[in-house]
Parts: sequence; C-alpha cells; structure tokens
Amino acid sequence: MGLFPTDLMHWASLNWTDLMLSLIRGTITCEAPDTKDSWTWAKSLSSADNWEAHGTQVEEATPWLPGSFGRAPRNPKEKLSSGYKAWEFQLYVHGLGPAFFKEHLPVDYWRHFCKGVWVIRVFHQHSIAAEQLVLADQLAFKWVTEFETLYYQCLPQRLHFVRQSIGP
Repeated sequence: MGLFPTDLMHWASLNWTDLMLSLIRGTITCEAPDTKDSWTWAKSLSSADNWEAHGTQVEEATPWLPGSFGRAPRNPKEKLSSGYKAWEFQLYVHGLGPAFFKEHLPVDYWRHFCKGVWVIRVFHQHSIAAEQLVLADQLAFKWVTEFETLYYQCLPQRLHFVRQSIGP
C-alpha cells in the first residue's frame, strides 16, 4: 500500500493515535459480554484523577520542547476533543507518549505501544536507510500480530478494535 506524506501524517497522527488513546484510556466502546474490568491495559488512565494528572504532566513538558516543533501539545484532558491538531497528536503520542505512558500501562502493552511509535517515527523520516526500512516492516507486522493478541484476543465483541489504522 502506498501512502502519500499527508496520508501517512493523518494515519499516524489522527487514526492510529485515536485508536491507541481510546484503548489506553478505556473510552472505546465495550460490547457485551465483554467488560471494561477485563481490560488490563485500561486501568490507570481511565481514572479521572490519573487523566487529570497526566494532562498536567503533558502541559508542563512544554518548556522542554524545542520551539521548532511548532505548537506544543496542550493539556489533553482539556483540549483533546476540542481542536487538537495533527501536529499536537504527533508530539504528544509519538514524542512524549513512550515516557508518559510507561507508568500507566502494563509492561507488555507499553512495549507494544513503543514498537508502534518506533515504526511511525521511521516512516516519518525524510530518508530511511534500507536496514531501518526492513526492520520497520518487520516490526509493523509484529505490532499488528501483538495487537490482536493483547487487545482483540480473538473475541468477536472486540472486533471493532481491529480498525484499518492498525494494519501497515
């Protein structure tokens, strides 16, 4: 599948991030007989207090982001659904996410998240070394397989987790 740069930006910055954030926060639709209590990945940021503290943490990172990055991500608790731009999503999820989600995700889910971020970072490079491209391709397919194992778990009521944005 060939993606144009703007398609890649929107896939990685909007579609992929929307899916991952809705899973991590436990805001994705839960279909019976599934229960959110069984979602081991969504325990921390589904709490209002933790989500508020996380939002503050993201906002407080602004002074340490280079000005050349454009708009720093605003507090996601306050602004995520009211005008967050693709660039903010990219900085928030792909830039700060690996560090900030570590305390909120079980280790297997955090490693899985980081693999996805690494692949996206490689795909966004201006030029990609052949070795990096081969590794990114392998990790992308591994990421999809792990996604199905970790989140979907072959449960029909979780089929809606498997969006087009998870496939390379």
